[in-house]
Amino acid sequence: GGYHGKPFKLIHRWAGEPWAAGSTEVIKMVYIDNVWAIIGYREGASHIAQQIAAKAYIPVIAPLSTAPSLTATGVPWIFRLPSDDHEQAKILVRQGIKKNQLKRMGMISATDHDSREAANAIEKAMNKRKTALIFHFNISPETSDFHDIVERMREFRPDSLVLCLTSNLLTGLL
Repeated sequence: GGYHGKPFKLIHRWAGEPWAAGSTEVIKMVYIDNVWAIIGYREGASHIAQQIAAKAYIPVIAPLSTAPSLTATGVPWIFRLPSDDHEQAKILVRQGIKKNQLKRMGMISATDHDSREAANAIEKAMNKRKTALIFHFNISPETSDFHDIVERMREFRPDSLVLCLTSNLLTGLL
């Protein structure tokens, strides 16, 4: 039905590398397709859309982004749905680790930007609450064999484990 007689239509554009070709695709959506809003479902895509939206006055909705920098510019038509990494980390430490009195915490994180940012936020929140990790292992986003990392983790015998991984790594690990 649309809105006041104007039909809604989903326009999909894709670029394998959001920081390069992605900006061209977002510009085409804004100035050629005349979209009403942009939904950025990848971190890089949301940041590209943010830069263009600031000039074009196009609303951006980022349903997955937890990067604090996405809304740090104060542009009122950019919306991030989840809390940022820092807020999530505070809740994880307070409600998960401290409340359950977990002492032997380990972390495995990927080396991509988003995973590193989430892991850093969690470590900072843990340090503020005087809680330390017994190990923190980093793995490449291209990792496909988890045998060695799982064996190393088991040696520490953690009470619990924090995973800051991309979805493909999480699926492979579990």
